Amino acid sequence: MQLHSITWPGKPRSNRRGAVLVESAIVASVVFLVLLTGLNLTMATLRYNALGEAARRAARAAIVKGAMSEAAALGPDTIEGTVADDLDLADVITPTLIGMPASEVQMTISWPDGDNEIGSTVTVQLQYNHALFFLGGAGTTLPLTATSVMQIVH
Repeated sequence: MQLHSITWPGKPRSNRRGAVLVESAIVASVVFLVLLTGLNLTMATLRYNALGEAARRAARAAIVKGAMSEAAALGPDTIEGTVADDLDLADVITPTLIGMPASEVQMTISWPDGDNEIGSTVTVQLQYNHALFFLGGAGTTLPLTATSVMQIVH
């Protein structure tokens, strides 16, 4: 049995070799871009979930440090800064900040009711700017914000 290669009349086979290389480069570039975009969005989701958990932990810690607390009470003055500023409750937040430097996470703890009495609310808001590095987003950021509101119980 003898195998024969098929060639088109008038078109030598050598003209096709460069086309396969160019097509492969284009497809590989698109696949690589899709993978990087997916990785970037996955990191944004991970950071958003970590911010949410950190905000909940800080709010839980704040609701037991009201006016009737035996420990040092928090509030009703607003606390603002980064988590790295060694503010109250920063030690509760820091372990949950996966993949985010504490110096880049903005924290605001406020008491919307104006006091820290039992039954009043405390609000913890964390914000982080996630850097985008895909498509036209290189150099821009996606602001991620998590807020937790809880009622003071102690």
